[in-house]
Parts: sequence; structure tokens; C-alpha cells
Amino acid sequence: MRAIVFDFDGTITYENKNVWKWLWQKAGYDLGEGSIFQNLYSKYMNKEFSYKKWCDITCNYFKQKGINKKDLLEYISKTKILPGFVETVKLLRASGIKLFILSGNILECIKTVLGENVKYFDDIMANGFIFDKNENLDKIVATDYEHEGKAKYVNKVIKNLGISPEELTFIGNSKNDEWVYLTGCNTLCINPDETEYKNKLKWNYCIEKANDFREVLPYLAKLSKNSDKEVSA
Repeated sequence: MRAIVFDFDGTITYENKNVWKWLWQKAGYDLGEGSIFQNLYSKYMNKEFSYKKWCDITCNYFKQKGINKKDLLEYISKTKILPGFVETVKLLRASGIKLFILSGNILECIKTVLGENVKYFDDIMANGFIFDKNENLDKIVATDYEHEGKAKYVNKVIKNLGISPEELTFIGNSKNDEWVYLTGCNTLCINPDETEYKNKLKWNYCIEKANDFREVLPYLAKLSKNSDKEVSA
């Protein structure tokens, strides 16, 4: 195994809502059936507009309700890293494996939550929030690599590293991660949420309930047994 790409929300983290759902609720919007949130999400999933457009529309709704940097910091303060994740990352890095994070979360959130552990990652790809001088949300910079785009990013990593798809493993947990299987890389689902985790086409392996991230190591060892970069469980 030469590289691992991690999702963030619900994969690395636990006991916290998806950042978007959390912010929509923080802004005072309902998430239920027929809500603005659900209608916009359905239109996006039905390809009525792009992910960038979804972010632009979302930004306007957030600005109407005064979402600011303080709100983002509150979300960050509630975000917890799954036990054993840092130890796992250190082991993988020591094995010479390239590490990446690919997320629909917010870059500032990810970097702040990881703290000094950011140094173990070769790249972190996510959305960006831009605030004005009063720390109110001004703009959302949409990632090019969400949903279908996740497969594009993984293909980019494979190409840039000059490796085969089989030498890369993607670890995720949700519906927006399912597209990655199209790259031909290995896929591992952890703590699944709204995904077809029993679908072997989309997920090679699944850990239905992991309380410690180190539980992925035996699966990674299986996937890397024929690689020069083996992972010890």
C-alpha cells in the first residue's frame, strides 16, 4: 500500500453532526421534509445545479442569519477525533505511506481539530469559509472534489504518485464517499451512515461499529499484504 485517503466527518470524527447540517440548524433552519435544506439538497442530488451553486445558495442563507466565525469555532469545539486515530496515522506515516484527507467539511475546521497532527498529511482537500473584517461569513469556496468529485481527487492522487489504484485505500463512511469505488482503489467503510455499506462493489470492507480507529489496521494489513509498504496490525 502506497497511499491512504481519509474522509473526515463521521470517519475520523464521532459524536457530532455533519458540519453543514449543524450550521443550517445553528442558523435557525429546519432540516426536516419539505425544508429549505432538504429541497436544496434534493435539487443538487438531482443535478439541477452544481455543488458550487449549492455552496453559493447556502452561503446566502447563512449570511441572512448572521453565521460568523464564532459559530464555526463552536462547531470545532464540539468535534471529537475517534480514539486511536492519531496513533494509527503515526504508524502509517512511519511505514512510508502517503496520507490525505478528502472532505466536504471546512478546511479551517479540519486543520484546527487535527492541530499539530496536520503535519502527517500530504494534502487536505475541503471547502473554505471566508469571513469579512467583522468575522461574518462572506463567501464559501466550494471544493471541486465532493460527491462524484471524490473519485476525481483519488484518481489525481494515483496519477501524481505514479501508483496503481490497488496501491491506494480510501476510508470513508457515507453516501458521498461511494463514488470512490469507480477509481478501482480499495475501499473501507467505518461507522457507516446513509451508505450501502454491505454493497461489496462500493465497499471492500466495512467496520459497522468502531470505537477505536486502530480497528482499521487488520483490514489495512490485508489490503497491503502484497505491497512493499506493509502495515502492521
